Amino acid sequence: MTQQYATIVSNADYQKLFDFEVAKVQFNAVGLNCGAYYIGNNIGSADDFPYYLDEKMTDQLKAQLPVEQYITSNFPPAFVMTSSHDFLKEAGIKFAQFLIAKGNEVYFKIYANTDGAELNHVFHIDQKSAIAKECNLDQLDFFRKHMH
Repeated sequence: MTQQYATIVSNADYQKLFDFEVAKVQFNAVGLNCGAYYIGNNIGSADDFPYYLDEKMTDQLKAQLPVEQYITSNFPPAFVMTSSHDFLKEAGIKFAQFLIAKGNEVYFKIYANTDGAELNHVFHIDQKSAIAKECNLDQLDFFRKHMH
């Protein structure tokens, strides 16, 4: 959802596809952690994420998805991360490459345990984990560089 709202804010044409008032905010940067991207690629069905799409693919959703078709070079600098065994890892890699190809500033990293042990989806929320701490500190450093 962070990716979608950052796209709404950074693309006036995309913003017009929504029936709510968009807050007058500007992102200095965004953090996209172990994210799901390309939601709605199976246009015509809600197979991607039924809980996100309320099990229906309406005409409005068909116009709004996938979000990536509306991302421009105005998209904010992005911290994109995933982990070695995240079930969404390949989507994270593809999305980071997509942003770079668009000319966007991207910090991308695949976090992995040095001993090869599995590091799964949303590992960064484990506050007792050294690798989670590393990831969160990397993200804080990224955000500090973009504070104005």
